[in-house]
Amino acid sequence: MIIIDVEASGTEYTKHSIVSIGAVDFNDPTRRFYGECRIWDGAHIMEGALEVNGYTEAEIT
Repeated sequence: MIIIDVEASGTEYTKHSIVSIGAVDFNDPTRRFYGECRIWDGAHIMEGALEVNGYTEAEIT
């Protein structure tokens, strides 16, 4: 089983963008993935989203 966690600039996929994604193999925790990305041009940043995910606007744009 793979466990996936996503951090985003908000909760609506049509307006907000993924900023990081992580995954771990539940049966073998040494198998991990983590990646960060910048938000797509025009993506909105929901009020409070950066406070929750710990990024700054400069880090994701």
